[in-house]
Amino acid sequence: SCTNTGWIETPAIDRLASQGLVMNNYYSAAPVSSPSRVGLTTGMFPMEWGINTYLQARKGNAACEQADYLSADAPSMARILHEAGYATGHFGKWHMGNQDDMPQPGFDHWEGFRGQGTYYNTVLNINGERVKFDPELYSTDILTDHAIDFVRDNEEGPFFIYLSYKSVHSGFQPSPSRKGMYKDEKAVYPPSFNVPEYGIPRLPSKDADGRPLAGRGWYGESRLPDWVKNQRESWHGVDYQYHGALPYEEDFRNYCETVTSMDDAIGRLLDFLQAEGLGESTLVIYMGDNGFTWGEHGLIDKRNFYEPSVRVPMLAYCPELIPAGRTVEEMV
Repeated sequence: SCTNTGWIETPAIDRLASQGLVMNNYYSAAPVSSPSRVGLTTGMFPMEWGINTYLQARKGNAACEQADYLSADAPSMARILHEAGYATGHFGKWHMGNQDDMPQPGFDHWEGFRGQGTYYNTVLNINGERVKFDPELYSTDILTDHAIDFVRDNEEGPFFIYLSYKSVHSGFQPSPSRKGMYKDEKAVYPPSFNVPEYGIPRLPSKDADGRPLAGRGWYGESRLPDWVKNQRESWHGVDYQYHGALPYEEDFRNYCETVTSMDDAIGRLLDFLQAEGLGESTLVIYMGDNGFTWGEHGLIDKRNFYEPSVRVPMLAYCPELIPAGRTVEEMV
């Protein structure tokens, strides 16, 4: 893999990286999806549009003192390109308006999830009408098929597609063909996984009165801060991740299988562009809206501003414009 992570297979992403441009220090505007996507879509700080965390129900948004939707008055790359004569299509996750999946300004064609979307049992709002798909079909494959159809229908002129998979959001589910492919591989542990060095405790860690152990009762004479232990045992901590629903190693392998499933879809799209004679002139940008902590600082998931949560991949590929093998080290 181009990320030097060992055994995970990502040939399509590797192709983009080796034959295009890699930004090694690209940072998202936020560690969660809604504000990050606002920054990407508008080119502005998300707080300029009143969005500071992921959008949820109105009560939750009010508690966070934020808007319920990205304003229709906000600038967007889709609207700019549409006005410049591009055919514009959205496929997948929007998540800049609570659970809303309705078509957004600037797009000629719209296929959107509600909220985070799903890996299976897919429902898409297609130009204002909700369509249910075979529950056995993988949403990443559905979106890729439809994006390819859109390009095929519009390849005589300039086109823009915003292809936003559910992958690789937590609750990881690989495609049927990739499920179990890494079952015998060893999970990767970052150096800070076991900091502080008390190991993985038996949970729940309580004293005789049923209260969580703390202070000297837990750490002994080292007296490391109780908040470190509490954080590690929260649902975002490696010692009790997602309320103990899934062991670290199993979740890690599911994630890697889901990444490879996504890579398969990216490969199909790249192969289609090449077959249609569009592979040299089409600018393909690959990125994530946020990162993920895999045990760094004893944490899981992303809802913090540690570097693994906000430093994300950014690859750009267009042989007519970008020399192969170029890297950018400056912060973006």
